[in-house]
Amino acid sequence: MPTTETRIPPNGSTTQSLTIVSDRISGYEATAGNLFGGVVGSVLSRILGAPGVGIPMDSIYSTAVIPWRLSRDRNPRRGEINGRRDSLAAELTTVQPLVIVALGDISAYALFADRPFEQGEWRTWKALGFSAPTFCTLHPREALWNHIDEGRFLADPRTKKRRMWDDWRAIADRYNNVRERGTSPDDGLEENR
Repeated sequence: MPTTETRIPPNGSTTQSLTIVSDRISGYEATAGNLFGGVVGSVLSRILGAPGVGIPMDSIYSTAVIPWRLSRDRNPRRGEINGRRDSLAAELTTVQPLVIVALGDISAYALFADRPFEQGEWRTWKALGFSAPTFCTLHPREALWNHIDEGRFLADPRTKKRRMWDDWRAIADRYNNVRERGTSPDDGLEENR
């Protein structure tokens, strides 16, 4: 259930978009009053404008699995994610993005509950007769602090930033290919089963 915090609506382009799916609304975003607001938004803007990426902000549509701030910025529980899955599928089907980016494991689980979806992996997301290539990468907020990643402590945030940059270059390549050349969005991708 939502807390007393205000619901943060999705925002951005709904035409030939690259859709970014976040897990939840953080304190940064709740304070700014929009998804990817504040310092998290600054990190995302720098990633999108980085050399080799160059995705314009006006082609981005952003949404969250849980579109409100949870108490103490906790991660959403499985029941909360499962309760939002149909709404998220309906939203993505309405927007019909060219490419979907799942930010972190929680967003990936919301899109692909049936089996693990590894960061750095492409998959085809399908629902309600619509499909789109989908990539999982780190959330931009991961660049703001140190944490355990894949069983090892990453003391240097530059390691995560480099990984994000590499991922976003692959995302930009796929997005530009789909948008400019008109190739089928899910050509050659493994379908979610």
